[in-house]
Amino acid sequence: MDLQLKGKTAIVTGATAGIGLAIASMLAREGGEVTITGRTLDKLNAAAPKIPPATAGTRVRTIVANLANAPSSHRDIVF
Repeated sequence: MDLQLKGKTAIVTGATAGIGLAIASMLAREGGEVTITGRTLDKLNAAAPKIPPATAGTRVRTIVANLANAPSSHRDIVF
């Protein structure tokens, strides 16, 4: 399947295991640059090498993001 993702960037949250990791892997195989988030650096370091890029030199970026420890703030937007 060609999703025409070459040159596009995707961010996948919860991508250290399960469906999030599967989605990140599929996007990378289709040629997209992938950024994954996870709650711990250890989990991200274990997950990133499991994501096979479509071409050599394609990067998988990681971001540690644990919203359970983030300050509580949100804003509701109504249109």
